[in-house]
Formats: sequence, structure tokens, C-alpha cells
Amino acid sequence: MTAQLAIPVSNQLAAGTKVFFFRYAELPDGQGGTMPVWMQEESGVVGADGVARRTSLPYAGVLKSGLWMVAQRRARQSG
Repeated sequence: MTAQLAIPVSNQLAAGTKVFFFRYAELPDGQGGTMPVWMQEESGVVGADGVARRTSLPYAGVLKSGLWMVAQRRARQSG
């Protein structure tokens, strides 16, 4: 069974802002240990209601439980 993502976000993110959903994971480090990483799993957009929802159709949705975060791409700075 899949889950849909709908996460309230800061009012500093305007409706229509593209966001990315990341899931925490630990991957092998090549030396017998693990290293912490944030895996990008989905993308989405902020709605007029201030909630970020996934838009990465036709994919099924969230298939793994865990620790998730939503983030916005940082604006490029010239110079």
C-alpha cells in the first residue's frame, strides 16, 4: 500500500513553489559501516492552503516508512 504526502510548510513558501521530499537512509560506506544520507524520493508543489503535496505522477506514491523532510531548492546567486 502507498501513502500520499501532504505536509504543512512555512508560510514563507508561496503557493506554486516546487519542493522535494527526502527520506533518511543509511547506506554502506565501503568499509563495513554505514553513512547517513537523505534520499530524494518525490517532488511536489505548495498549494494555496500552505500544504506541500507530491506531484510526481504517474509514480505510485510513498512506499517506505521512515523519517521524511521537505525542502525547497536554494535560489542561485550570481557573482
